Amino acid sequence: MDLGPGSQPGAFPKSEPGKSGGGPNVTLRFATRVALYSLRHIEELGIMKKLKLLLSLGLLALPCTGLLADSVYKWVDEHGTVHYSDKKPHSQAQTLSVKSGKATSTAPDPYAQLDELNRQQEADQIAQAQAAEAAEEQQRRKAACEAAQRGLETLTNHTRVRVEENGNLRYLTPEEIVETRERYQQIAADNC
Repeated sequence: MDLGPGSQPGAFPKSEPGKSGGGPNVTLRFATRVALYSLRHIEELGIMKKLKLLLSLGLLALPCTGLLADSVYKWVDEHGTVHYSDKKPHSQAQTLSVKSGKATSTAPDPYAQLDELNRQQEADQIAQAQAAEAAEEQQRRKAACEAAQRGLETLTNHTRVRVEENGNLRYLTPEEIVETRERYQQIAADNC
């Protein structure tokens, strides 16, 4: 491996920013050269230096993983052929976003799960209360409908209708019968 012009066996490898247009590929090549150089000369180091070197190499390798997923360019030539490349050929090329690797999932937060469970229970209780209120309202409307229909039937089938007021029985006047019929019809229209 060539460590660069004028390099010595114990010297640190030099970067090549001028070659291949620079950019992420040069950084990746440089990191690779440093790793290979370090592995070849690791037996010359003490144990602590070896550990530090390995840790440094590990930390150096982390940013390089993102460099592998660099930009991808897409363009169509004059013959209508679609091309893809990691190097931008001209200004008309379209930059594509490429995602690689497997998505990592984090463990769910138990407090968030507990909060969600509490919210769900509260929503269920509210829904049950609303359902109970709706059932009561339905029963009330059904009872009002049945009472109005019985009253209308009585007014229709009988010419004279007797009612009890303050413990005394009396007959409704024709005007009272018309008013009572209209009231029963309105109740039936509202509840049936």
